[in-house]
Amino acid sequence: MTNRKIEKLPIDLPMEEPIRKKKTLMCPMCRKAVELKIHEYLPVNWALRNLLALYDRGVSRKRAKHTLECPSCNKTLSEENTFECEFCAERDQKIEVLICAACGLDYHNKHSSRVKRVNFADVACKKRKIGGISRDPEEPRRDRSAMASTLMEVNKEIDVFFGGLEKDYERVNSRLEKLGGDCPITQKMMDKESEELMKDDGVIMKKLDKLSTWKATLRNISQPSNNEQRIYTSPTRALKNLPTLHDSQGGSLNGPRHSLECSSCNEPLSKKKTFDCEFCAERDQKTEVLICGACGLLYHNDHVSRVKLATFADATYKKGKIGGISRDPEEPKRQKSAMASTLMELNKEFDVFFRGLEKDYERVNSRLKKLGGDGSITQKMMDKESEELMKDDGVIKKKLEKLSTWKTTLRKISQLNNNK
Repeated sequence: MTNRKIEKLPIDLPMEEPIRKKKTLMCPMCRKAVELKIHEYLPVNWALRNLLALYDRGVSRKRAKHTLECPSCNKTLSEENTFECEFCAERDQKIEVLICAACGLDYHNKHSSRVKRVNFADVACKKRKIGGISRDPEEPRRDRSAMASTLMEVNKEIDVFFGGLEKDYERVNSRLEKLGGDCPITQKMMDKESEELMKDDGVIMKKLDKLSTWKATLRNISQPSNNEQRIYTSPTRALKNLPTLHDSQGGSLNGPRHSLECSSCNEPLSKKKTFDCEFCAERDQKTEVLICGACGLLYHNDHVSRVKLATFADATYKKGKIGGISRDPEEPKRQKSAMASTLMELNKEFDVFFRGLEKDYERVNSRLKKLGGDGSITQKMMDKESEELMKDDGVIKKKLEKLSTWKTTLRKISQLNNNK
């Protein structure tokens, strides 16, 4: 009976003191004695337990990752017991074939003269071979985000640019409508207006030339369709939907009629009875001051010698001054659409580019982790892997140089409205 009662007591209760109601335990953290009731225990230190579990898993992973095995007996190789069979490496076209000493004597005895001791790479050798290469895996994502922001800026600036180009076209076509119609206009005013027309059309030509350069530059980054819209820079292309001058027979010309009025009495003027007061034009800093004959005698008699009969421009004179200038008002919209297509293609190219760049970074960092860790690696394998590392990192460098060029190009385009 006594023995059965003792078996039911806690294991740490001394058998000679079965009636004791307390026990003493040593705390594993502070190493102090703790007195507890007979049925109590110290609480579990979960933080310490989890930490130990993580440590155990980390050590096991590290060992599993960096251990070398003999391909003949599959046993783990230590650096002291690792040999290389040069014969098998040449036969199997491998960098090296690592074996243990026992297998070298057993399975490789026919070419044991080709079995050599292996030299492992130490920390200094690894550092020297890696050469300070370091690649931030987040860098491609940051570059991708920056490029997306730049493309957004380019899109905004292109909207502004083409908005201005449309206004330039409207201004030129307005002058063409005014000068190419059948309204009466003096040669003096025709000379002045045609000069302004040439200036306005020159602005368009410069913008189209610049746009052509931008598109050619963007095509070097991406390869859009060969059927994209061509930029027309010639000011002499005839278009159907613009006012076109008739021949020199004196026939009527397209466009609305614009009547002339006397600057003094506001009465309509006819070509045969229209005079130009040069004195008033100089005084008021105008191209001309047109008046009727009556007002010339009444209000301009003190400088009547400066009142001359106005010379009007005929169809031939107008054609000669306009010089065949013709601008399609739909051209800016077509060019804007073509540029938008180019940018869409460019965006696709960038997406492919950055996906590839991320993989390049992953490959380099994987090699760095393999070569820079504390695992065992032979000098021969270190030489081979570091050579591949340099190649992979060289690919990244070339891509980053290309990316820098693209950024510079896009920044220039994003500032196009500041360099008109």
